[in-house]
Amino acid sequence: MPDLVIDIGANQGEFAIEIATRNPGLDVLAVEPIPELCARIEDDAHARGAGNVRTRCLAIDATGRAAEFHVADHADQGVSSLLRFHDEGLRADEYWRQREDLHFERTIAVDVRRLDALPEVVAAPRIRFLKIDAQGVDLAVLASLGEHRSRLEAGMLEVPATRGTRLYAEERHDLGTAIAQLREWGFEVHAIKPNDPAANECNVYFHRRDLDPKVIEQELGLRSLRLYDGKHYWHLPSGQLHPEAVTTPDAFLARCAAIEAALAVATARLQLVEEALARECEETNRLGAAVTQRDTQIQLMQLAAGRFR
Repeated sequence: MPDLVIDIGANQGEFAIEIATRNPGLDVLAVEPIPELCARIEDDAHARGAGNVRTRCLAIDATGRAAEFHVADHADQGVSSLLRFHDEGLRADEYWRQREDLHFERTIAVDVRRLDALPEVVAAPRIRFLKIDAQGVDLAVLASLGEHRSRLEAGMLEVPATRGTRLYAEERHDLGTAIAQLREWGFEVHAIKPNDPAANECNVYFHRRDLDPKVIEQELGLRSLRLYDGKHYWHLPSGQLHPEAVTTPDAFLARCAAIEAALAVATARLQLVEEALARECEETNRLGAAVTQRDTQIQLMQLAAGRFR
C-alpha cells in the first residue's frame, strides 16, 4: 500500500493533481464536497495522467453526519463552507468589507465524515502531508484524524489571525489557539504566512517533532507549488525574503504583543497631544473673547468721552 497525501477542500484539484504528478509513487486523496468540482478534479487528473489521484465527494469534520453545505458559485467557489459567514464581523472589518465574494448562492446536502472513517486513511502506512482548506473547520478536520495523527508527517491549515477577523460565525480557533493545539498533538509550527493582504487569515505549516520539514518539502517537491508557498504578503520565517525574520511562533506572538503595546503607547501619546491642542484652542478662544471685550470697552469709553465734549 503506497503512502498517502491528503487534500481537504481540494476545490478544483490544483494542489492534489500537481503533488500527484510530482510523486507518482504516492496515493493522493482529494476530498471536495461540491459535486461539480469533484467531477472536474477527476477529469483534469485523467487529462494530466495522474492516475494516483482518488476523489471523495464529501465534507470532513470532527463529527460524521448529514449536513447542509453553503455554496458560493462565484469566483472559484473557494469560500464555500459548512459554516455560516460571521456577518457582523465582515461588516466591522475594513478588509472584509471591501471583498465582493463573501456570500453564498445556495446550499446542498452533503455527507460529512471523519478522516479516521475513510478506508484510504486507515490503510495508508504513512500520511506524508495533509493540506487542509476547509473554510472554518480546519482544526476539526485534523482532530478527526484521531489516533492516525501519529502517522501524519506534516501539513498546513488555515485559521483566522484573531477571533475578530474570523470569516465564519462558528469558527472556534485563531492563530494562538491553533498553535497551542498543534503542540498538544505533538506537532511543531515551522512557518506562518498570511493568506490575504490584511493578514486576517493565516496559513500555518506544521510537522511532527521528530522530523525535518525541509526534508519533507524536498522529498515531496512542495516548494514552488502555488497553494503551498505562492503567497508572499510576508512570511514567518523566511530566510529568503527577510533573513532577520522571527523564527519561532513564540517569538512571533511576542512580537505581536510588543507591537500592540507600542500601539497602545502611541495611542495614549496621541490622546495627550489632542488634549493639549484642545486646551490651546480653549485658551485661544478665551484670549479672543478678552480682546473682543476690551475692544468693546474702548469703543464705549470713546462714545462716552464724545458726549462730554
